[in-house]
Amino acid sequence: MSQSHDNCISAISDRRILPSPQSPAPVFSWLRNRRRRKLLAAPFPAEWVGYLQTHVPHFTALDERERRRLYDDVRIFIAERHWEGCGSLKLTPEIQVAIAGQACMLTLGFDEGPELFRRAPTVLVYPAGYRAAEEQAIGDHMTLHGEAERLGEAWHRGPVVMSWEDARAGGTYAGDGHNLVFHEFAHVLDMLGGDSADGVPPLADRKMADEWRRVMERELARLHSAIRHRQRTLLDDYGAECETEFFAVATECFFDAPRDTRREYPELYDLLRRIYRQDPAARLERPEAKASAQSGPGTG
Repeated sequence: MSQSHDNCISAISDRRILPSPQSPAPVFSWLRNRRRRKLLAAPFPAEWVGYLQTHVPHFTALDERERRRLYDDVRIFIAERHWEGCGSLKLTPEIQVAIAGQACMLTLGFDEGPELFRRAPTVLVYPAGYRAAEEQAIGDHMTLHGEAERLGEAWHRGPVVMSWEDARAGGTYAGDGHNLVFHEFAHVLDMLGGDSADGVPPLADRKMADEWRRVMERELARLHSAIRHRQRTLLDDYGAECETEFFAVATECFFDAPRDTRREYPELYDLLRRIYRQDPAARLERPEAKASAQSGPGTG
């Protein structure tokens, strides 16, 4: 997955990623809340539930409270974004619900919910991988211009772009540790605290930032070693590109293959559990989740 922010930043700052959002103007806030109340007053469409079951990894493991919260977040996420089908893609409610449902899984632990994606006002969807302009610096005085094949990218205060074929695969092949929507919207969260993503997730305090730095540096070194020795790992090799991509790849594994992540990277998992304020592995181990997962794709 190629990002618009491939110039990865190696320095990690000690700063909060989730500053308190600035309060909107009273009139704007009143109008927004009024629109939301009207939107959520209607029943959640039954066919949308089917889309969530099909496309959102481990949706059946959510308890009733979590499902109702996700229903609300999905409607808000869809309504408050500009959506556009690109190339030959005809945008449908199924595509919107699939992408919104996966994205909103990341913020179920936060009171702000989809408000945390406020810096991603637009979602552009291609039918499959697409080509985009790319610049690559060569030395100090030359720049190579060309095009690169991409599956998705996230722009600061701009669109999130993705391939529907690959976004859909995130639900079809749940449990393999790969999920394009989780990846790109992890970048959106990463960019909440500044002008670019730098691999520091939404942290509550400096102590957790220090813990994240230590664990990430160790796991990055471990991933680089595995790549050199041609060893397969749960974390995708793309996570070794830089801190920014490591956080996004780790997020994919945490939500898509939580039990495998907890087993293979226990300290990393525990940090992500605290960062995202969710425990997806424990969620999968609820008795009711085990029963409903018998017919679902992937085990994670």
